[in-house]
Amino acid sequence: MTISLRELYNTQLKKYAEIPQIGIPWNINSKEVTKLNNPMCGDKIEIRISPKIIDNKFVIRRIYYECEGCALCKASAYILGEYSINCLEPDFDIMYDIINNIVNPKILEAENLDLIPFAYFRGVREYPQRAKCVLLPWEAAKKGIEYEKKAWNK
Repeated sequence: MTISLRELYNTQLKKYAEIPQIGIPWNINSKEVTKLNNPMCGDKIEIRISPKIIDNKFVIRRIYYECEGCALCKASAYILGEYSINCLEPDFDIMYDIINNIVNPKILEAENLDLIPFAYFRGVREYPQRAKCVLLPWEAAKKGIEYEKKAWNK
């Protein structure tokens, strides 16, 4: 089933993309701002992870971001920020795998295709060049998490 580009930018994704960004406060307990861009689309994102350690487990207290770009990237950044509050790193990895599987057309048997809010991105499978737009915030967060873990373990 082929979907149109208009359907890809469905109403819910547009709503997510239009929600004002919190921005990145500089007084949080974070060591680094992770910056990534997508030169193909022009998307740019800056992410700062606010971590905490509980019982020797790395917990993402919050992910702050500033995002410029298309609606797919902005909506993905919003979902990342909302669904990673007080998230353990293994849970973040599960969400990362889900979003990656949903937008990757090479993964034929992707699980959780209907898992809200990630399901809103399943139309991207038909436009593989747009997958990077969706994944950019998640890749930035993954890099930020790795940096913060190293900084906390010193």
